Amino acid sequence: MGTDNIITKAKAVDLYAPVPVAVHRWFADGAGWAYHPEIDDRVLEEIIRTVTPILYSSENESRGIHQSAVGLLVVEKFPQKNCDDASAVARSPHVLRVAVLNPAVWNGCRSPEQAETEWLESDLFRQFGRLSDPKSRGRCESLIVWAKAAPAKLPKPDVCDESTRQHAHVDDLAKENGVLAQKNAELRRQVEFLRKSAPTRGQRLATSILLVLVTALLTAALVYMAVVNSGLP
Repeated sequence: MGTDNIITKAKAVDLYAPVPVAVHRWFADGAGWAYHPEIDDRVLEEIIRTVTPILYSSENESRGIHQSAVGLLVVEKFPQKNCDDASAVARSPHVLRVAVLNPAVWNGCRSPEQAETEWLESDLFRQFGRLSDPKSRGRCESLIVWAKAAPAKLPKPDVCDESTRQHAHVDDLAKENGVLAQKNAELRRQVEFLRKSAPTRGQRLATSILLVLVTALLTAALVYMAVVNSGLP
């Protein structure tokens, strides 16, 4: 096999990625391995080395994920009910299915969310059940499943702290209050100057009335701003 197969080639994962499968079972001529053609001899040797303890363990059924030198191995073991080899009946025959996710595929499919990663594992086990049983050892094109890529994570919007927003609002209102107070003082000074410089009594009276009105309006504005401030949470 070449070195550019889907096991060894670092490739980007789009929506789905092909994942080759190897199966150990009993055939008419004894026990052995069937495997997808993209699993070369080196990868098959690593699979056998990693899963042999599982194959010969006392567990009747098991599912799990195991690290290996060729990637992540998703492994399922269960009893083989029908054996073409009659001698297998007394040997407690089992089927072992192994999906090989190379590092590039695993990096594209895994997710920091545990629930999503568990879903990926469950989906691979579900696809195991749809595989047709290989009739002989060796290469088998149908031994392939598909891994779905993890959804892209959208960047989280910047979250402004609520207390920070309130403080900023209070600061803005305080600045507005200060501006109004300065305008009030300046207008009063100007009106007072006009009143004193008015040549007749009637003009001085009109100026005084204008001063009272302006002062009242500005005072009302300041009171309103104070009420708004007091209503803050």
